[in-house]
Amino acid sequence: MGVLIHSTRLMQPGEFALWSEGALVFSGQLGSRLGPMAFDAIAVHVDDGAVLWRRLGAGSHPGEDVLKAVAGWWECEG
Repeated sequence: MGVLIHSTRLMQPGEFALWSEGALVFSGQLGSRLGPMAFDAIAVHVDDGAVLWRRLGAGSHPGEDVLKAVAGWWECEG
């Protein structure tokens, strides 16, 4: 299952939101610990989205496990 990554200037830098079937399921600061949850989209600020895509690699089709695995990198870079 793929996850849509939506980069937008409507989010503040350092914030993210997780969505499932059009409903918000979690939002918080990048680096937040994520418990088990189903989501099909993540929204981040455009600058954070660029970093996320660089880390995932070109042509990547991210799934939930990939996004959970990289959730902590923002607090490591701060």
